[in-house]
Amino acid sequence: MEVVVPVVGFLCLATLIVASPRVGPRRVRRRASTVAAGLCDMYGFSAVPGVDHVLHGTTAPPFHYGSDHRFEDVVTGGLGGLPVTSATYICRYNGSPHLYGVVAVTLPGPGTPERIEIRSEPVFESAWAIDTPPVDGADGLLAADDVTALMSASEPPSLRVEDRLLLMWRRDGWSSPAELVQAVTVAAEAVARMRLVR
Repeated sequence: MEVVVPVVGFLCLATLIVASPRVGPRRVRRRASTVAAGLCDMYGFSAVPGVDHVLHGTTAPPFHYGSDHRFEDVVTGGLGGLPVTSATYICRYNGSPHLYGVVAVTLPGPGTPERIEIRSEPVFESAWAIDTPPVDGADGLLAADDVTALMSASEPPSLRVEDRLLLMWRRDGWSSPAELVQAVTVAAEAVARMRLVR
């Protein structure tokens, strides 16, 4: 008995150390799959694997670090007359998966000459993954009310507008399809107003 208790304690500790880093990502993946299914059921999106190129074509955040880059739960559809692609982006860093909800919205008309970037959460950085803050920000391009509306959403995204692409991302994704749709709607309206004024 004197040997059994320490051995069982050690096995429990080892199981906890091995299993705990996997619990969070699995929960996030399940929720992301539920959000993708909800977009299909409630908003008429459809699952279209193979359109990842719409989402990933840059080394800017959140794509600036890690390895084994891939997309899951890729769905496409329309919101407010705009083509929208949503997916879960996964990369691996130091053996751990990092998950982001990523949404690409194709904007109408001529492209935006300036790059606009707003970050609602810190960008991942480490000794090997260093991010350079964007040179062009939202200063003077988006109205203060629009920036406030974006940041006051219950689940605010980080976003970047380049040419005709509005790219939004959020660490661990959105909690529901409604939250994702709200974020897309607010961001697309803010960018549309900015483009009308310019």
